[in-house]
Amino acid sequence: VRRNDEGCSTTQILDFLRSHQILRQSDDSMNLVTVIWSMIASACLTLAAMHFLVWCQQRTSWADLLFSLSAISTSVLAGFELWVMRAETIGEYGMLLRWGHLPFYAIMLSLVCFVLIYMRAGRLWLAWAVCGLRTLSTILDFVFTPNINYRVITALRHVSFLGQTVTVVEGIPNPWMLIGQASMMLLVVFLVDVTITLWRRGERWSLVLLSSSMAFFIVAAMVEAILMFWQINFLPITPSLFFMGVVLVMGGEMSHEKLRAAQLSDDLGKNQEWLDLAADSAGVGLWMYDLKTNVIWATERARMLYGFSSDDRILLDNFLSRLHPDDLDWVTLAVQKCFLEGADFRYDYRIVLPDGSIRLLRVLAKTFLLPDSAPQRITGVSIDITDLKQAEDSLRQSEERMKAITYSMADWVWEVDENGIYTYSSEKGDNILGRSREDIIGKTPYDFMPPDEVRRVSAIFSEAAADKAPIKDLENWKIRENGERICLLTNSVPILDKEGNFKGYRGVDRDISERLKAEAEDRQHRDELAHVTRIAMMGELTTSLAHEINQPLTAILSNAEAAQRFLTRAAPDISEVRQILDDIIRDDRRASDVVRKVRALVKKDKPIHQPLLLNEVIRECIDLIRSDFLLQGFSIDTELTFGLAMIQGDRIQLQQVLLNLILNGADAMRNSTASQRRLIVRTVMPDDRTVKASVTDFGTGIDERFIEQMFEPFYTTKSEGLGMGLSISLAIIKTHGGTVEAWNNREGGATFAFTLPAQQGDLP
Repeated sequence: VRRNDEGCSTTQILDFLRSHQILRQSDDSMNLVTVIWSMIASACLTLAAMHFLVWCQQRTSWADLLFSLSAISTSVLAGFELWVMRAETIGEYGMLLRWGHLPFYAIMLSLVCFVLIYMRAGRLWLAWAVCGLRTLSTILDFVFTPNINYRVITALRHVSFLGQTVTVVEGIPNPWMLIGQASMMLLVVFLVDVTITLWRRGERWSLVLLSSSMAFFIVAAMVEAILMFWQINFLPITPSLFFMGVVLVMGGEMSHEKLRAAQLSDDLGKNQEWLDLAADSAGVGLWMYDLKTNVIWATERARMLYGFSSDDRILLDNFLSRLHPDDLDWVTLAVQKCFLEGADFRYDYRIVLPDGSIRLLRVLAKTFLLPDSAPQRITGVSIDITDLKQAEDSLRQSEERMKAITYSMADWVWEVDENGIYTYSSEKGDNILGRSREDIIGKTPYDFMPPDEVRRVSAIFSEAAADKAPIKDLENWKIRENGERICLLTNSVPILDKEGNFKGYRGVDRDISERLKAEAEDRQHRDELAHVTRIAMMGELTTSLAHEINQPLTAILSNAEAAQRFLTRAAPDISEVRQILDDIIRDDRRASDVVRKVRALVKKDKPIHQPLLLNEVIRECIDLIRSDFLLQGFSIDTELTFGLAMIQGDRIQLQQVLLNLILNGADAMRNSTASQRRLIVRTVMPDDRTVKASVTDFGTGIDERFIEQMFEPFYTTKSEGLGMGLSISLAIIKTHGGTVEAWNNREGGATFAFTLPAQQGDLP
């Protein structure tokens, strides 16, 4: 101790003690540490050599190659550990620890690849994470000095291990080694996930035990590395002990697998004895014709097929006697060709059984030749395909009938695969698209669509295909070869395989271009009729409209005369004249507004759907007819719900519906008393998706016998009516996506109501 204080190194002190036999060093050339680590290295090399030879014989057996790499790396790692435990200088220890990371890197990568290939399990992203972190750790190991585990190695220590003295170090741990330890932790997670996957898949227990054992040994190695490198405990570096455990469980599993393969090979030889039985069960008859003896050997199934009993001795002539007379000549020539040329026999022919029945057989035979190329025997199998042939004929007839049906149909029948490519097109597709079937097959429906239509239809098809759902009444536009646009109505059903996987669509397209044209003309005629009806309705409102316009005109005239009188004075009051002119402007705007509303109602324009407030539409209608109703002794009350959602519609058409319902209600109360001549117009929101308006009268009500007919064209209870008002109103509401209903009130009279869809997200 005194010499150490004077500056001597620890190594010098140890040498001094050994030289004076104060500290004894084993004289044995092979101590226990050397024996164990040498055994690890030799065992691993032996296993590696065995499985490397297996891989050389079977180059597709990558698991054997990866196992061999793991075993070799473990052997090299054991050698490095033995060397490290006998290191005598700090530089030597740091260098050995640095290079020892290379076999460790090879072990981890080979283990990950082995699990992926041999066990067919494991998440790829976890595998990439393990390999990536270990690769980064290995690179950093050669960046840092002395290595990634220590910033500085301060001293060597000698500790007792397995009864021997080995070298360990003291130093400052390098925090970057957490990367390598994280890779080991991810490897454990990867192996645990593999174990769970194997267990869920119901794999054999040996695989589950293998993956869990590998995880256990990796955890043990990781714990030992943490204790040593973070100097929680001064231990020698011994991860090869744990990787030896990994190699042993891997080798045990692969040896077990090789044993199973050998057992399977033995079982295969035994199963050969059951070949005849299996052939009989499958309806296959085996036979062999020996040219030397002229005898045909046949299984029971083959004898039954040709109508021979178990005791019959079958010669070639007996066999030929069973052939159908129409097939005898060509079959005989084909057999002779097999004899002469050694060709195979692959034909279907008919046979006539002793009971007179005819069967169709499919025969596959092969000729075996002697070394001098002379035919020795013919071995073959015979299968009864009578029922199969009948089924094929029935199928062919069914296909012909289907072809005839599709040809006679006006619709286009087609099929597409899961990628939307046409695989079948009936002849009507040529007429509808103006293209030949050769131009249609191999393309998609989107190749014949306008660009804006492609986006819409592809979204519908993709959503339906994801749900394996049929497509019903889909209107879509296509372009013919001459550039003409046509509208097709598509109906299709999904094509599914036996496992329920989506394989495409089978559908029918109908050209509805003419129908849409007719519907457009019908809408035009209906709009014209609605316009005529509005003009007729304006005729009924002449008195009210004249009163509405006359009031502001009278006021304008009076104010104008008053202004003239003021201006004739010697000192006219300009402020009074200005007020009079303001009144004239206000009354003029009032008259102009009435004229604008009337003009809008009688003007013939295309419907324009826009966001509307139903309450405003109702108020405008009532403003037009209120004066006339007051003159006739009617009153109109409104019960309009505040805060209604907006609707999407045409203002003029909706006003026409409201005016028609209000006028019909007034007509129903012509003979009512003064107190009953009252109309109530209401608006409500039955739910957050609809808006409802109703007109209630207290008149004669609806005849229950004709309540279903009153919305039909030309049905009317008025002597001077056309019977088109309610029919047009119903058509208008339907085009707005709504419904119309009517009922009798308990207190008398009737209520007509219509419901329209509300615009979602709009505030009134």
